[in-house]
Amino acid sequence: MGRDVIGYHVKVGGTWDNYQCKHYKDPLTPSNIWPELAKLIYFAKRGDLTLPSDYYFVAPLGGGPTLTRLLEKPDELQKELEDNWPNAAIIKGSDIPLTSELKDFISKIDFGMFHVADPLWVLEGHRGTTYHALRFGGGLTKPRPKPELPPDTIQQSEARYVSQLYSAYSEHLNRTIGPGEIDSDAGIGKHFKRCRENFYRAESLRQFGRDSSADGCNFELLQEEIFVGIIDTVEANHADGYTRARETTTIAAGLALSGHVLADYLTVHDRHGVCHQLCNGGRISWVVEDE
Repeated sequence: MGRDVIGYHVKVGGTWDNYQCKHYKDPLTPSNIWPELAKLIYFAKRGDLTLPSDYYFVAPLGGGPTLTRLLEKPDELQKELEDNWPNAAIIKGSDIPLTSELKDFISKIDFGMFHVADPLWVLEGHRGTTYHALRFGGGLTKPRPKPELPPDTIQQSEARYVSQLYSAYSEHLNRTIGPGEIDSDAGIGKHFKRCRENFYRAESLRQFGRDSSADGCNFELLQEEIFVGIIDTVEANHADGYTRARETTTIAAGLALSGHVLADYLTVHDRHGVCHQLCNGGRISWVVEDE
């Protein structure tokens, strides 16, 4: 019924706004809008739809001066529509003349509902969506929320990298280190605490990417770049798994990652945390696990 994008205020079927899209190479003129206004009015008069609260024309170059002036004068807009009623363009193949009943219906409409949306206003609204960086590039503009802190208890979602850290500490100290023994060595306890904090910081960055762009800011590409940068260090000979983990995260902290959309938000904590994400996903190991 001639409606391109419908935005309901609260619920489907309630009050609504219409966004009518015109991809023209020139600014809109009055002749561009007569068929659209006529369709809306005809179907509203027939009872197929209610009239919107606001009706916006959206076009790359907005409205031309003649249309802009006309929209500022609702009464004149109404008269011009009646004078230019496009009876053959409302329903393809059928003539819909401007009858006295339609005229009476038109006389009760508030023509102040019709607007041309400024392209910059449209872009500003688009900037707040997850599609803006993906569509236009240029990086993100929203601030990153405060990173999530790890809970006191180990979660199933972090089981593998935590298990790998236990194995790395055990290898380093030459004794079995389990969940209740982390604090028995001050250095190990502080390292374990930092690792969990960094893992959760990286998880928060992943979620920020998902919330900021429809493609999740391609977080997997960031992980892949870090993986490529650290894998030689991971696979090198080390005294033990604890040394391997520390040297790997040190390498990750110095990697050049400026080309990624999240680069401006990326901290050393995140880089360390991505290493633990890779370990958690099984792509790297601090200690070779028994088959």
